[in-house]
Amino acid sequence: MNIFWRKLFINGLILALVFFYAGWPAVNWAKNDGSQVLDLIVKFRQSSSYERLSLPDTEYYGWQSCPACHPDIEFMELNQIFRPAIIPSDTFFTNQWYLEKIKAPQTWDFAREAPKVVVAVLDSGIDIDHPDLRDNIWINPKEIPNNGLDDDHNNYIDDWQGWDFVQSTNDPRPKFSADATESGVSHGTVIAGVIAASGNNAAGISGVVWRTQIMPLMMLDDKGEGDTLKVVQAIEYAVENGADIINLSFVGPGYSQLINGAIQKAHQAGVLIIAAAGNEDKNGQGYDLDETPLYPVCHDGPPGENWVIGVAASDGIDQKASFSGSGYRCVDITAPGVSIFSTVPYFPQKSVGGKYFQKYYDGYFSGTSIAAPIISGVAALVKAANPGLSKAEATRMILDNADNINRLNPNYRDKLGHGRVNMLRAVSAARDELAAWQTILLFAPMSARPPELSQSNGFEIKPEKIFAYDKNFRGGVNVAAGDVDGDGRDEIVVGAG
Repeated sequence: MNIFWRKLFINGLILALVFFYAGWPAVNWAKNDGSQVLDLIVKFRQSSSYERLSLPDTEYYGWQSCPACHPDIEFMELNQIFRPAIIPSDTFFTNQWYLEKIKAPQTWDFAREAPKVVVAVLDSGIDIDHPDLRDNIWINPKEIPNNGLDDDHNNYIDDWQGWDFVQSTNDPRPKFSADATESGVSHGTVIAGVIAASGNNAAGISGVVWRTQIMPLMMLDDKGEGDTLKVVQAIEYAVENGADIINLSFVGPGYSQLINGAIQKAHQAGVLIIAAAGNEDKNGQGYDLDETPLYPVCHDGPPGENWVIGVAASDGIDQKASFSGSGYRCVDITAPGVSIFSTVPYFPQKSVGGKYFQKYYDGYFSGTSIAAPIISGVAALVKAANPGLSKAEATRMILDNADNINRLNPNYRDKLGHGRVNMLRAVSAARDELAAWQTILLFAPMSARPPELSQSNGFEIKPEKIFAYDKNFRGGVNVAAGDVDGDGRDEIVVGAG
């Protein structure tokens, strides 16, 4: 059967048009998230054959009720693609137990990259030349590299790949002073690898997200220490230079009005702020943040607001890591934070305490500092799956879709946030919400039928119907879109076929 169909863009949506030909309806369904093309299978009541029509990939939403859309349609369904579950080719993927725990491989079947999302990592510097990180390092689009000028007029000269707020230079890589520590030098590169080591490249490890933009902002020195002013400067830089997510894998004991103000501004700008819940106290136990708040994780805003997503750490059986902080207010979610394998800085001529940095990968690292970047990676995929989500909505996707682990942690009931992150459910929920409000069907006859237009969103039992012309007209209906009244919004325009 020869069927004519096309797509219209109405107010930012793709209108799926259905045209009748020779008495039979044809159907196309689409959405405008730029995803790959799949097929829709349409079965008509008076035909033994099936129609197969192209459409951008989307979730299967409410089309079980499609016979109500038009009496000639028996059913329609996606012509689904079946493929092996993706297991990346990265050499050390089997060392990354935590990715299976959060259901990363299942998520990667449909969502692996967030190329437009910028994740600012405020830490001890990142090895931006690391082979598993260099393709995911943010590049300042407004800055010309190494020309000695402040091209974007942000008061930072040649900040084309981030900034070192410790030494006030444009080189955000780790430094090596006489007082450097191994953990201080390595920390930022470890965090960056957990978030976004290049995936499926037959080398190294896989980040939670395979492709995104890591903005390296060094505000901890090579001993792993930083001060209030550097934290504030780095947060402000991240916000002013387009970060969508800020990862804060460090803690301090005191409240800071300056840091609180910087976080408030980031929150008001819609930036997701992910912070570690802190590690053990002097007795070797995790802090109870309700009794002993730590910062910046507890810079959470007034009651009823949630400026910071606080992250506790869990182990391989979903129990709270012994060292992890917990609490009703400051902790929002839990992520694996024990025995994590990741990238480390490669500087073969440099040493700390007699140890040379001659590896690209190492392990195993533990801490809430390592749990927080898992959430940052998940957040990047949530943002990519549905770019229109507000900060509150993206936060809800991540928190509300976590797996409840109260039963496994009776002494910390509801003190580990919403539970252990479930990446598959969080990203799927973001996609589902996008599809739910962007789908529409429009039926229009081409010939041999009354000029009746029928519109349905796939959920309504009775679609809306209007006649384009006199109901006795049989010449068919053509449909177009355009801003007829000049209000900046397209109208649907019909004409004789």
